[in-house]
Amino acid sequence: MVCRLLHSLERGELPDDGGPFLQPYRPEIHARPIELARACVGVGEEERSRRLLCTGHAFLALAQLYKGDLASARTAAETARRHDEPEFNYYVLAYLGVLPLRQGDTRVALEAFDAARCETKAMIAFSDDNFRAYDMQGLTLSGLTLSGDGNHIPAAVDAYARARAICDDAGIIGRALRTFDALAAADREGRLAPARAALLGE
Repeated sequence: MVCRLLHSLERGELPDDGGPFLQPYRPEIHARPIELARACVGVGEEERSRRLLCTGHAFLALAQLYKGDLASARTAAETARRHDEPEFNYYVLAYLGVLPLRQGDTRVALEAFDAARCETKAMIAFSDDNFRAYDMQGLTLSGLTLSGDGNHIPAAVDAYARARAICDDAGIIGRALRTFDALAAADREGRLAPARAALLGE
């Protein structure tokens, strides 16, 4: 399992097959992803691999976010950002928007989402069939909306529609949805409902 995860992380991908991430938090299920993420970080440290350290800490941030440990998740995401891998910054910055927003730190969230918006645009300009970048663009635009940067929901709907036109795999949708719902926990007015529907391909 560690080897498979390392192979994904070296390509800049996080697991798409759902697994524990698609279930409500239970310690006996969700401890495993955290252990795996820490093992990957350890390999990155041994090999002095900035790629593995960046993506390993990003995976750890997600695992801790889904556990509900926002403080540890934010620390892991900040560590991932310090490793500064341009290929992966678009999703690391998106996580660095979600986590402060959930903690009520709107200013920091807005700065991170704004930076993530620039990074996702660059990724899409490089490859317009990058469904992960479109999913993150939808998340980022939704986050900007909740952070008080205007109404970006129509653009988020478009980004998610583009992602689903490229890839509608259930595991990929499930992971994107779990991250989106972590953001939507800060949506007290239901403003993100159209974006969520688009993410699901509805």
